[in-house]
Amino acid sequence: MKQWVLSIVGIVVLGVLVDVVMPEGESAKYIKGVFGVVAVITIISPIVNLMQNVKLNDWQTQTSSIEVQTETLDALVTNVRQAQEKQIASTLREQGFNPRDVKIKYYENFDYKIESINIYIACSESDKQSIEAILSKKYKGAKVNFYDG
Repeated sequence: MKQWVLSIVGIVVLGVLVDVVMPEGESAKYIKGVFGVVAVITIISPIVNLMQNVKLNDWQTQTSSIEVQTETLDALVTNVRQAQEKQIASTLREQGFNPRDVKIKYYENFDYKIESINIYIACSESDKQSIEAILSKKYKGAKVNFYDG
């Protein structure tokens, strides 16, 4: 740390001396620019050294924990989907319909937005329209598919 501070002070002092001795002109701009770049490199050099000292084993340990969390996320998505399927079936039963099964599909980007609702039920066309109206209020944008059940 002490060497780093001394390096910064040395670059600044050298830059001031060159600025005082050097005459104004086109080349003065370039020389000042070079000293500015050297000063920035001197200031950030400890950060670069710190990044080089990071061990690969630390990264591998973090990666394996991420994989475990992915499995946990998949289980969570499955639980949420099952709960929503039960909720949809319950809502339909409260409205007088008797679905045999309800399956939902999420969009691929894991935002838990429902892409489609597949309902396995035996009902008339007017019942299907009623069911679509009930579900469209709560699940906007979800496509409702009917299958004979």
